[in-house]
Amino acid sequence: MRDYIYLWRDTSANRLVASGIEFQDIAAELAASTAGVFLLSHGHEDVVTGPGGLDVVYAHEISALASDAIESFGDFSWADCRCGSHVNDLPSISAPDVAALLYFKHEGKPLDGARLESIDNRFLVNAHDDGWRWFVYAADWSHVEALIRPLIAEFLRLGEIGAVLSSLREGQTAWLLDARGGIEVEGTSDIDRLMNEGLIG
Repeated sequence: MRDYIYLWRDTSANRLVASGIEFQDIAAELAASTAGVFLLSHGHEDVVTGPGGLDVVYAHEISALASDAIESFGDFSWADCRCGSHVNDLPSISAPDVAALLYFKHEGKPLDGARLESIDNRFLVNAHDDGWRWFVYAADWSHVEALIRPLIAEFLRLGEIGAVLSSLREGQTAWLLDARGGIEVEGTSDIDRLMNEGLIG
């Protein structure tokens, strides 16, 4: 069982800031609900060149990606893709969306909104040292809630999950520690400082 999860909805940037979440935690959901993921910043070797010249891991290969040493990649950014019904059915990506993905790769934030129509993605994710710091951008916050609900459930009783999700919607934070439930700490993207001050971890 994981030690903690830190969650904060940064409403000013329309993103989830998280620590304690790893790619392997959501790999099964991604494999079941997407055609694959576009890997932008990564160190994974088993990729193919997909539409727009971007690195792709198809849905049936996501479990292999999850078993890689992702924490050693340093920066790890990706976007899910729901635009194809099977592994060989990814359509071409529009030029503006290719530009938006490359911008996200280099700048770590969306160019103009998180959803890119030609790949029908839910998320743009910019992580560093997988498990340490995640920024999750999404046009529809309900997609973020669906992603983190099972992880929150590891720490809370069923009746408490809704309260945590509700507080996150309002821009509050949750630090979920072992089996002791939620503890509120400040909302910040500076995970290193929270750890150094003993506020999380």
